[in-house]
Amino acid sequence: MIRHHSTIIAAVFLSVVFCMATGCEKLFTGVGPQPVYLDTSPFEPRLNVLGVLRPDCLEGFPQSFVYLEQSRDILDDEGAWEITDADVTVSTLQADTTADSLKFVYTDMDSVFSFKAFRHRDFIPEGGEKYLVACRKQGMTPVQAVVQIPRAVVIKPQSEKLEDGRLSFTILRDETAFLYEIILYIEGDPELYTETIRRPDSGDIEVSILLNDMNREKTGILLVYVYDRNFAEYKSYNVSIKPNTFRSDYSTLDSAYGCIGGINVLEKEVQF
Repeated sequence: MIRHHSTIIAAVFLSVVFCMATGCEKLFTGVGPQPVYLDTSPFEPRLNVLGVLRPDCLEGFPQSFVYLEQSRDILDDEGAWEITDADVTVSTLQADTTADSLKFVYTDMDSVFSFKAFRHRDFIPEGGEKYLVACRKQGMTPVQAVVQIPRAVVIKPQSEKLEDGRLSFTILRDETAFLYEIILYIEGDPELYTETIRRPDSGDIEVSILLNDMNREKTGILLVYVYDRNFAEYKSYNVSIKPNTFRSDYSTLDSAYGCIGGINVLEKEVQF
């Protein structure tokens, strides 16, 4: 199926922004599937959305943001892709009732962040809580999504071990967490280890990292990103860049393209 509009291009760009927001840097190329038939249905403009709610801060500024683009016909080369004048609100959701609504504004927070998006200076979500994100742009279908922030990662007491050239530990199971991305950085080896683990159907998450013949005097930083259901689904799509390859639309939103989801992060120093 081929669609004569730029949604696919915009979706690829959103995948790059997602990598900027969550720390990944690698995009793979290769030959992928080809279309089965030609879709000649009329083009309907929609919002392209990437919303990330997370409780951590960068230089004292909350890292949550909502990034918006507009999909356009691929033959339309007039105007900007990025949307800067939408109405974006985030509200606390309790018993299906919204409260404490905050309006996000388009900013890079005094140039702390590498790109501009809709942000709020005082919004710091809490793990386990639900929020309603609503985006409205004149002339386009509104979009909203419910996000439950994953609870902070908890490593099982006394499960952390460093022996036989391996670092191992157990992450306690949590029903708000659906996907784990585990990264270990060490001086001189900026990405010693990285792995993505889906939450198993039952039980805790066992992690074992092979350290090889590294210098035992070094200090490492362990990062564990935990994703909600929305991002776990979105990251399961093949969002790499593959030139000359058909790409179907992928989205976790009913009336837009992209994803709005929640992330929590554990950062822990490890002494070897």
